[in-house]
Amino acid sequence: MEQNAAVNIKVQDVYEVSPIEGLMPSSQPGEFIVSPWGEITNRDITIFVDMHALINIYRHAKSSPQKEVGGFLVGYPMLEKDRLFVLITDATHAQHVHSMGEALSFTHQTWKMLDCQMSERFKNKYVVGWYHTHPGLGLFMSHYDSFIHNNFFSLPWQIALVVDPATENHMFFQKKNKRLTESGYYFYTQKTAENAASLKKMIDRLMIAQKRERSGRYKRYSMVG
Repeated sequence: MEQNAAVNIKVQDVYEVSPIEGLMPSSQPGEFIVSPWGEITNRDITIFVDMHALINIYRHAKSSPQKEVGGFLVGYPMLEKDRLFVLITDATHAQHVHSMGEALSFTHQTWKMLDCQMSERFKNKYVVGWYHTHPGLGLFMSHYDSFIHNNFFSLPWQIALVVDPATENHMFFQKKNKRLTESGYYFYTQKTAENAASLKKMIDRLMIAQKRERSGRYKRYSMVG
C-alpha cells in the first residue's frame, strides 16, 4: 500500500489529459463494426472496447485461474459533439504485482514498467483505466478495488473492468454520482468478414457465460479457445 501511495502523484501527473476531439466508432459505419452490450444511457461516459484488446485480457485472465491478475486499459478519452467517450484500443499486463488471495496490489516496479510501456509501446496513448480478475468470485468492485480505483485511476474518464475466468464473464464499471457502478458498453472492430464472424462468436459466448454464471456451471466454454 505504501508503495502505491508513493507514486500516486506521479501517475496522475503523467496520465492526466483533456479529452481530444474525434468520432465514435459507431459514427463510422464504413470502417467499424459496433455492437452494444448491457444497458447504455446518454448520461454515462460511452465506452468502446476493441474486440482484440478484450480477447487479450481474457487470455491473461485464463492464464491464472486461482490467483488474481490485472493490467491497464490503454486508449483515448475523446469528445464527439461534447459527448464524452472512452476508446479502449489496447490492454497491457500489470507486472511485479502482489496477489494476496482476493486482492491485487500494484508496486513501485509495476508503475515503473507501465511508464516504460507507455513511452515505448503505446506512445501518444493514455491509461484510460485498469482491469483485474475475480477467479470464481463474480463481478463486483470490492472495497479494496474501489480504493485502488479512487486513488490511482481517479480521472473522470478512467474506468474499471472485472473479469471472472471461471464463468468467463466480465463487467465494466464507471463513476456515476461519485460511486463505481456497472456500465454497458460497445464492442468495436475493423470492418472485415473475419472480424464480423469473431465478434458474433464472442457475443454468443458471452450470452452462454451469463447463463452459466447464473446456473453455477463453469469452465465448459472458452472465450479464447
